[in-house]
Amino acid sequence: MNLSNLKKKIKDLDGVLKNSKNYRKAWDSGLKDFIVNTLEMIVKKAKLKADVNHADHIQGLEAVSLALGFAESGIYEKMTNKVKKPLIRMNGILIFQQLFNGKISVFINYPYIEGVGDPKNPEMFEIVRPHELTEEKIVEYVEGFIEKVIDWEDYDDDIPPKATGIGFNHQSASLK
Repeated sequence: MNLSNLKKKIKDLDGVLKNSKNYRKAWDSGLKDFIVNTLEMIVKKAKLKADVNHADHIQGLEAVSLALGFAESGIYEKMTNKVKKPLIRMNGILIFQQLFNGKISVFINYPYIEGVGDPKNPEMFEIVRPHELTEEKIVEYVEGFIEKVIDWEDYDDDIPPKATGIGFNHQSASLK
């Protein structure tokens, strides 16, 4: 019986499990505070209207977020001739979430307006190991987040639709 391949996989598994423990330790021993402090510095220096939050109700799956907050959307539901109910807008959130394996998932929740369609699905930027998360990377994520919010806010139909792949994958003459 040849177990050399199985033994190699068991060694690989041991390495992955050790990394997970180390990544978790990194979160607790300073990474979480580094993310919070860096985001707070960005908010202050860039004069960004946002809140930095730390969700720790599930230890080991904690998250740090940069939230652009809530506001009246400017859209109202007419309750009576004299009463209008404002629809609330969530302005978007950038999230750094600790995963089950100690790596950090960086993703955004797009803005949305309650009662107006379904919120867009969250978008993953990247999954990183703790040592890969630097000030520069966090600034890049914030810039990417703000760019996505701008794109969402400035939505229109100026961009022609992409070819759908039907037929011979050619666009019709009206789309060119």
